[in-house]
Amino acid sequence: MLKIAIPSMVGMLAVALYNTFDSIFVGQVSGDEALTGLSNFLPTEFMFFSQPIVSASVGASSIISGFMGKKVYQELLHRCYRMHYNMDI
Repeated sequence: MLKIAIPSMVGMLAVALYNTFDSIFVGQVSGDEALTGLSNFLPTEFMFFSQPIVSASVGASSIISGFMGKKVYQELLHRCYRMHYNMDI
């Protein structure tokens, strides 16, 4: 269970750090109104950008572990290539 939870935790930590540093920068450069707008955008940013990426990485790790358990490494490489190609589109 912990192996599945770690990618989600790392992804959410990266988003939180990004928002923290972005808030510091915007607060110093632009002022209070820009910082208010940035703070209001956080839930939208998380919902549309972060959550799908974290969900896809957790789903991909489940697929990868299934193929590794079956010891079908050639099919695993093929699937990983396809998943990477589909995420680039």
